[in-house]
Amino acid sequence: MKTIRLKPQYFVIALILLLLFCYFAGYKILDEHEMSNPDAALPEVVSPHLGDSIDKGLAMVLFYTPGSELSAYMQTRLIELKNKNKSPIRFYQIDVNRNDSLIDKYGISLTPLVLTFKNGKENQRAVGIVPLSNLEIIRDRLARLEREN
Repeated sequence: MKTIRLKPQYFVIALILLLLFCYFAGYKILDEHEMSNPDAALPEVVSPHLGDSIDKGLAMVLFYTPGSELSAYMQTRLIELKNKNKSPIRFYQIDVNRNDSLIDKYGISLTPLVLTFKNGKENQRAVGIVPLSNLEIIRDRLARLEREN
């Protein structure tokens, strides 16, 4: 029986090629998914208009940093939640780089940050990466508050 010996550098090259393929293929799939969905955006709100947007009813607001992978991940999760949403909750996003007054008003030190509001009053906050299942729980609790009143 003849044994074949491969050099270790061939395995390293193969691994690098596999990782590059997965990286580029994954981004291509994400881009196609976001472009094929017409609801693939959260409305952007600027500082003077936030009060008007959240004043009545229920709202979930994402405070994000442009260019941040963590913020992009949370934007995608909230878009999924918005598209599944059967409750009267409205969804918005706010760029922290362009809204300094809101950063001070709500004490924001980290992004991504999701704030929930009921009739203009802050109800709950979630900082960092939050799985979709947890966002659904937060949404359901917020909707339950509306039904109880």
